[in-house]
Amino acid sequence: IIVHQQSGEKLISDYSDNPFTINNSSAVNSVQVLSPNGGETWEQGKTYTISWGATGAPEVSVYLVRDSDPIYRLAIRHNFVSGRANSLEWSIPDATTEAGSHIADGSDYRIWVIGGGNTMGTTATEDRSDAPFKIVNQ
Repeated sequence: IIVHQQSGEKLISDYSDNPFTINNSSAVNSVQVLSPNGGETWEQGKTYTISWGATGAPEVSVYLVRDSDPIYRLAIRHNFVSGRANSLEWSIPDATTEAGSHIADGSDYRIWVIGGGNTMGTTATEDRSDAPFKIVNQ
């Protein structure tokens, strides 16, 4: 890059000292929920694998959300550094676990994964389960 500036009759210029690359970061960042992706039935008190595909998003946040309550959002993992794993094990709390952590029965749950957006030049990307899944009492 060459930069010129005119100051009166004097022309000042400078150019880049080293080569550089311009990346299109929007083409790199993507996240896709793989499991649960709709129709599953998960039981309270059991452990399940939440998985996603990700490109250009080394950190993700994973939430449980409900279709019937747009405000409900339970953080399962926040700023989880997934590396290449792109999955995590989640034990669903039941009535015998710590007070306040119990998850109600329902057939309208989805997983919401948000990735990227935490490094300069990248934008956040997100995906939700394609269809709801159930969480039931065992």
